[in-house]
Amino acid sequence: MKLYEDQLTKVHAATICDITDKDACATLKLNFGYGSNHDGIELHMDLSAETSEEILQLLITKYGVDKINSLKKDYFE
Repeated sequence: MKLYEDQLTKVHAATICDITDKDACATLKLNFGYGSNHDGIELHMDLSAETSEEILQLLITKYGVDKINSLKKDYFE
């Protein structure tokens, strides 16, 4: 969730976690395509460090650390 302040121009003031209302540092996007049970739906959530870590750990528990690591992109390499 993005918070804005009214000024002469709209200025992005903060990004807040949609789950915990804490400062957000991650984004989760899911785009459901043709053939899914949620066809055409897009889910976009801003997440705090705590919430994003919990989701990452759920994925690792479900699919394994090797699979999740194979999907990572490190922009600092």
